Amino acid sequence: MSNVIQFPLNARLPEYEPSGYRINLYTEDQIEVVLLCVNLCEEQDSTKKYARKDLKLMDPVFVMVRMNVCLDNKFLSQPAKEAIFKIVNSIEVIPISSLQQK
Repeated sequence: MSNVIQFPLNARLPEYEPSGYRINLYTEDQIEVVLLCVNLCEEQDSTKKYARKDLKLMDPVFVMVRMNVCLDNKFLSQPAKEAIFKIVNSIEVIPISSLQQK
């Protein structure tokens, strides 16, 4: 009979790991589409308009939410929605543990 290693029963991995996001924008068109999405605001009284320099400082979750809202917008053309969909699908999820190692 061989030796069996007993593992603690209560040691479990967390159900989810907090993560960060990376939104890669490679072309001017992609940058303009993202700026369009974040500037199309449901609050008509909002005077805040985002520019290209603001993109690096924005919360990626805010950008993703605004892009998903734009996908449901009936006033955007189908090619614009396809460009938004392509950007949303290219967003990378980055585990926080890999960010802390750098």
